[in-house]
Amino acid sequence: MNWPAFRGACSRRFRPRQTAVAAGLCALLALQVASCARSEPTVPSASATATIDPAILTSLLGGLETDGQDPSRDVQALLAGTRGSDRTDPNWPALAYLLGETQRRRGDLEGARRIFAELATWAVTPHPDGPYGDTWGGSGLAAVGLWRWLQILSERGPGDPGEVDRVVEIAERLQEARLYSGMVRNALLPALPLLEEEIADHLAHVAWKNGRKELARSLFLDFLSIDSRGVTLDPTDRAIEADILDRGLATRERLDLYRARRQLALARFFRVAAAGLLPWIAP
Repeated sequence: MNWPAFRGACSRRFRPRQTAVAAGLCALLALQVASCARSEPTVPSASATATIDPAILTSLLGGLETDGQDPSRDVQALLAGTRGSDRTDPNWPALAYLLGETQRRRGDLEGARRIFAELATWAVTPHPDGPYGDTWGGSGLAAVGLWRWLQILSERGPGDPGEVDRVVEIAERLQEARLYSGMVRNALLPALPLLEEEIADHLAHVAWKNGRKELARSLFLDFLSIDSRGVTLDPTDRAIEADILDRGLATRERLDLYRARRQLALARFFRVAAAGLLPWIAP
């Protein structure tokens, strides 16, 4: 795998403010797939739900890197839904995320929505034990799946009447999981705190755009407590912020204090990046 090329490809697919997030996610995904690739290849199964061959992950990742249009027969079957996969297989979270990204790149946003929602939901089911019964939250890729799910939901609206409530509930459960909280507060991957911001912001957007104004105000205050972008709020952010100020739920000084605290907390992460110790998160 050509990792420098893959990193560059990832960065090109994100808006500028998301570049640091993209780089951190690419590193996380690369570690996951490299770990999976070290396991022994499996013998193909004739059943509809087969054990996951690491070669399929490599094929999917290669397709994302090169914009390949000719996936293998196994990948085609997975994308078409004619072949299932074993959720108990340790490779399943990586497979689900890569399938979702592939569907998104192909323009099948509804297929991507379904897969990302499935990945995020899997990580917290049953609650609170999670898929492995250890309260860790399954896989770090579940947080990335939640982020992608929220992006699609914010841009396209809910696919069914219960989706807004469902994504808020899944997000709350995932944020309680030990793996999620450890990821976004660990200096190993300094871009991941920005993923936490993106998820919090999208949650507020989804609630606001779907008429859940009280919930949106609460979620937006949660977002502001971790926001490091300062004045770079988009129109939806500004609408929610104005509503909060008009209702007297917060003062401008309090909102500014929220951001200042967050920026100070993140300073140590990006000093490490600026020193060149973690060059892959550089803009």
